[in-house]
Amino acid sequence: MVCVCKWAEPMISRYLQSTKKASGYGTLNGIFWGGFTGAFGNYNQYFSTVSSVGNISGYNYSANTPRMELRGCSYGKDKGVFGTGVGAGITPKYTFNLVTNTGTIGSDQYVSSSQTPGYSSAGVTYGSDKALFCPGYEGWYYYYVSNTGTLTLNSLPVGVTGRREQSACSYGEDKGVFAFGYGQGSTYTLLTILNLITNTGTIGTDSSFSATARAYVAGISYGKTKGVFAFGNSDKSGWMGTSYTIVNYFSDVGVMASDSTVGLSGRASNAVAPYGMDKAVNGYCGADNITETTRYNLISNVGVFAADATASDYSRRGAGGAGYGA
Repeated sequence: MVCVCKWAEPMISRYLQSTKKASGYGTLNGIFWGGFTGAFGNYNQYFSTVSSVGNISGYNYSANTPRMELRGCSYGKDKGVFGTGVGAGITPKYTFNLVTNTGTIGSDQYVSSSQTPGYSSAGVTYGSDKALFCPGYEGWYYYYVSNTGTLTLNSLPVGVTGRREQSACSYGEDKGVFAFGYGQGSTYTLLTILNLITNTGTIGTDSSFSATARAYVAGISYGKTKGVFAFGNSDKSGWMGTSYTIVNYFSDVGVMASDSTVGLSGRASNAVAPYGMDKAVNGYCGADNITETTRYNLISNVGVFAADATASDYSRRGAGGAGYGA
């Protein structure tokens, strides 16, 4: 029989709390970076941080390559990564930037333009400490990010449809999913297909689901085990069509729910960042299909969207979001 002394109980309790804290995908802080305001070419070089209680601090300058439609996620349990995007002259940028666990954005890392993931891709955390960027515009390669921030390349698997402006979130504590978007090449059909990612980074074949087809959807992880795909637009440009108020919740076992709403106005080109270990913030979206904003919504650990709030920051859309700190 094992006896646990009374003096040891507080130590054991603290240990158990620390192991619980490391599970799932949550980070303590979030970070938004990039995007654009007005016409293409007005790229934003500033980033904003999100505190552990959801407060946004803006007007922070980054000297790295400015771009819009970049994507982000977390890796290494307490660090972030931004990838791809569109830069000056509306040219794809095959660029990645690692974010430290204190929120410092690292220098540009370039990948081969002949093996591009394409811009307007999506990034997702899997296996609790690694990341994966799917192909975007005219991209046919996946990029894996190890738990130490090393980039490796893999081609598009058989049975997986390459598409633009798809979205992603994590679920089930150690898995991920890509969903929505529209076809590559001259095929602009909006798609309702998803691909599940295992905790080892294996990408599943296409699976269809029942929902309103759209692009520029925000993929949001919350509660460490669930996700929600929110808002979006009916047009490939992200602002000329209908901006939707629709959300689709994603369960901890990988099931997409049918359409529902959360009482907010339509919006698209949202950026998403985690905070508080199990919550998220959705923000910097386009309003009325064309106007950039600093509007954001906090999402609780049970998936409830708070009312609109505005950050003291530059208005923009097409920014990227990631997490850092633990």
